[in-house]
Amino acid sequence: MKFSKKETAAYGLVGNSDTTGEIIQQSASTIAGLRLLMTILPIIGLICALFIFNKKFILTDEKAQEIADQLKERNA
Repeated sequence: MKFSKKETAAYGLVGNSDTTGEIIQQSASTIAGLRLLMTILPIIGLICALFIFNKKFILTDEKAQEIADQLKERNA
């Protein structure tokens, strides 16, 4: 199946064939893989980072005051 340049720009889910260079439609598994790589995996990574951040970097009012006091001492 061949598409014109105007059709490929509108359709968006096409690519070049390895051998002939003609524009072909992407398979459903390719589209699913791209969706997985561009959405699901980054979301999982962000959730993992959120858990690590919340566990390692605890900032209470007391800790914030301690940091502020240290900065005042350093700049004085």
